[in-house]
Amino acid sequence: MSKKTISTEQKRATRLVMLLDKLEITPYQASKKMGYSTPSVIYHVINGKNKLSYELLYKIKMHLNDKINMEWVLNGTGEMFLQTIQEKGYGNEVRVDGNLFYPIQLDKNMLKYIGNTIIKSFYNVTGYEISVSPALIFGIQFHIHKANENKGDVIIISPSWKVYNYTSVDYWRSSSVNLRCQENILPNQIIIILNNAIYNVIKKLEKKTSTPKPFLDFNLFNDFKI
Repeated sequence: MSKKTISTEQKRATRLVMLLDKLEITPYQASKKMGYSTPSVIYHVINGKNKLSYELLYKIKMHLNDKINMEWVLNGTGEMFLQTIQEKGYGNEVRVDGNLFYPIQLDKNMLKYIGNTIIKSFYNVTGYEISVSPALIFGIQFHIHKANENKGDVIIISPSWKVYNYTSVDYWRSSSVNLRCQENILPNQIIIILNNAIYNVIKKLEKKTSTPKPFLDFNLFNDFKI
């Protein structure tokens, strides 16, 4: 007898129920806090009628608890709630002037620093261009390609500052095509280099007394050359 496969959306719905239980809040109470007139928007996700949208996940995080780990809700990665960042590591929460800070809020200089580190680490040659755009709600993705070529590599930094690598992506096509690309595991040496670059950026952020001016606009999912 074959084992029944649980879909990604079913797993997300289960984690949503677990999250609400942990927060000790009902779907009705959560809906009211998020500005919905009825709890149907949450019940439809729990019952499998609708998918968990990024818009709903964003409202859950903003209105219920800003320490919710969106990666855990979406993919089961890490813990349910973000923890304070640890020395020489990344992947948890970063705060600037007491407020949570995400990769999408980085200014141009910090994005260029990480982007240049990626090019030097991966390619060590000239002739490559790099651009950046929003990804995974509050994360970012770097597109690296040779001049005048449409195809290239995509490296994603998630909202919790984790690095993912998707390669050989024709990123002028639809995002649904990008999402079907297989994830590659980066060599440990590259992970260490990128980890160190992100760590350096985070340490600079922690010293700031005001939030930097973001280079990207959350509502504009376009590529911007850096």
